[in-house]
Amino acid sequence: IAKMDTNIVFYEDKVMIPEYAQIKVIRAWTYWQLGLATGQVSWIEEPVLSLESALKNYPQKNLEDLAQLLIDDLTPYVGARALDYGTIDNFDSRKMFFPVDMVLGDLYLFLGRYADAATAYYRLIDKRKLTLTSSYGNYWNNTARTSASGGWMSAYVNVGSNELLSSLVYSSRPDSYHPQLVRWSYNEVPSIVPTVSFTDWMSRVTHYYAAENTTRIQGFFTGDLRGQFEFPNGTTSSVSYSTNGLGDYKGVLIDKFYSLSVSGGVEDPENEILGGLRYVRNLPVYRASQVYLRLAEAINRYGRPATAFAILAYGLNKTTLANASRIPVGERTGEMFLDFTSDTYDNNVGTATRGRGRAIGYTGSDYLIPDYTPYDIVTETDEETGEEVERKVVSTDPVRLAAAKADSIEYVENCIIDEMAAETAFEGSRFFDLMRIARHRGQWPAYAAEKVAARFEDGKGDLQVRLMDEDAWFLK
Repeated sequence: IAKMDTNIVFYEDKVMIPEYAQIKVIRAWTYWQLGLATGQVSWIEEPVLSLESALKNYPQKNLEDLAQLLIDDLTPYVGARALDYGTIDNFDSRKMFFPVDMVLGDLYLFLGRYADAATAYYRLIDKRKLTLTSSYGNYWNNTARTSASGGWMSAYVNVGSNELLSSLVYSSRPDSYHPQLVRWSYNEVPSIVPTVSFTDWMSRVTHYYAAENTTRIQGFFTGDLRGQFEFPNGTTSSVSYSTNGLGDYKGVLIDKFYSLSVSGGVEDPENEILGGLRYVRNLPVYRASQVYLRLAEAINRYGRPATAFAILAYGLNKTTLANASRIPVGERTGEMFLDFTSDTYDNNVGTATRGRGRAIGYTGSDYLIPDYTPYDIVTETDEETGEEVERKVVSTDPVRLAAAKADSIEYVENCIIDEMAAETAFEGSRFFDLMRIARHRGQWPAYAAEKVAARFEDGKGDLQVRLMDEDAWFLK
């Protein structure tokens, strides 16, 4: 940043601005990860080039202050041209950078500036023409569940897909540094494994089956296919985790990391069970579905729960927006980030259809927002008989209406946080998602502490009590 000359021009175009903007975005993203992990950071605006500058006492910024500083730093670069250096070491270079609007959206969302967050996410969706199509879903091929089709994992792994927006990339040389996630999670004695509470929940949720191009539910099963396929005969097929174990270990393994890995063609003395070195070359950071789920989170908290829920259950497009039973007229208030009427979005599907069935949004499904509408009983005189009759009408009490709206928002938020768990499993965002949602609810750290403690059967109560201390959440 200090050495970049942004005044270089070519035909009046400041040609270094896109690179400068991306450097700022990378700095902001890195600063934000550090802040989320530690709770507060030293705010440094000049290069640290000497022992004296390294030992200086820099101003300490908490998360709220840091978020605002980073927003101020990034806002001038909204709209800067995205970088594209072609293919580098078999990677699409466009996927090596972070969209400024994604980082801005995350910062706004943390601060509870929901309209600003939704606007940033929508700008990214609109500019990149991001859609959520059925091609990345996992589906049963028949009601007997004897075969299945899955495309979601390949979308996650394939750096050339439209699904992947940003990733951390690593050298193709086996002797270079690489993330050790395969060693840690895919070993005879793994140290990183899925939690039982998560895999149990994934296996219990309702799956709504419908064949392609049909419009009715043809079967109700159990299991979110973004975890694994469980066939009627007891066999399983992995998507992001498996129950097969490895060697003498018979527990559940995170296959997603293994699926991301490549072979090094050499032995690995730290993981001999695999018979060779497997290492990860790219770690996805942002995907299209994540952008939509963050948009749903922002829109919901902005006060449009039905529109947010549509992102999960139906897909936002002109057909969904025109369906008053899905999105009431009162939520169509004209904000830019609520406009998905462009033909670009015609093939959008709900994120939940990727693992819980194409029919999740069909008539007869119970994947719906409960009716929290408050009613009053009024007495009226029948004009024909003259008798007094009672009739149920929607309450006009603003307190009860506000409470009903709050209940809808909380219900949808529960669906969103569950959907984030299923869709972005093991991708490094869960911990911070819980921190953010707890703040939305004014229940920080209680809500997050309860969720994290639920992962552990032994000592759950003690852990929950310990996590009620906010300092326990951060690295020191």
